[in-house]
Amino acid sequence: MAAPLIWINAFPGTGKLTIAKAIKALDESVTVVDNHQLIDPVASRISRDDPRYQAERKRERERAFEKYVYDPATASKTVVFTGKFDLD
Repeated sequence: MAAPLIWINAFPGTGKLTIAKAIKALDESVTVVDNHQLIDPVASRISRDDPRYQAERKRERERAFEKYVYDPATASKTVVFTGKFDLD
């Protein structure tokens, strides 16, 4: 059975990661994927005003989904993502 995917989407500085950590404190098996784990590596390689930046962020997010959401080996594990993700 697939475990829940929790997506905390809110403005910067509103406590998304704090809430994600609180969920993990209730169940240590929960995986937390913070928005900055995905965007900071991209921003270190490509300027945020570069036209390639958004496309690379999308690829990074897709890699995270492949690893934590789509992989049948991790489907039984709850995952909490933080940050604003566009689905397009």
